[in-house]
Amino acid sequence: MKLRIYHYDFHTGAYIGQGEADPDPMNEGGWLIPAFATPEQPAPSSAREWPFRCDEQWVNKPDFRGVALYRTADGTEASIDVPGVSPQEVGLTEKTRPGAEYIWRDGAWQLDEAAVAKLAKEAAMAEFEAKLANAREATLGLSDAMAAGLLDDVQSATFRVWAAYQQALVRELRNPRFPDVAWPPEPTERDIALAAEEMRKKRAAEEAERKRREDSMNVLDVGENTT
Repeated sequence: MKLRIYHYDFHTGAYIGQGEADPDPMNEGGWLIPAFATPEQPAPSSAREWPFRCDEQWVNKPDFRGVALYRTADGTEASIDVPGVSPQEVGLTEKTRPGAEYIWRDGAWQLDEAAVAKLAKEAAMAEFEAKLANAREATLGLSDAMAAGLLDDVQSATFRVWAAYQQALVRELRNPRFPDVAWPPEPTERDIALAAEEMRKKRAAEEAERKRREDSMNVLDVGENTT
């Protein structure tokens, strides 16, 4: 005859495993029951429960070992490695965080309006900086040459068109509606060609006006000399 016994942790009371008691040599028919063991069988438990010995009886407590869990503080992955601890006790949940703009509130992941606004602003700033860097690259080395009058029409138009584009970007950045803004379209080769043509037309008109004034002055000089 054998007597099955059930061992439990001396500190937590968590069920450890089963074994067999040794016969008591001093008491025929008796058994030697070691400390932290009992012949009483643990109560049936579900998949997420584990038996514990408490106050001379078996009770079932939460068992989330091996379950994918997430921290309610930031949504990062976590785990529970011992039985008897529920996710709620240690700030965990089985629910995956939908995104960085969600916070844990009232037992669920809820959209955080402040986080949404922050992420939108960060995304818009990153887009602004990328567009501004591209514009600066397009005009690299042209500013000083422009001031010194060393650029041809196309180069001058390139500088002016991209400079205007940068100003438009900054206006949107300072727009009270930021980050809900509409970025200006990036200049194209056609935009630069049209600007260069406008510069040539303006210069031709100015030259024609200068010549007209010179001719008028010459006519006046001739009349005075004749008189």
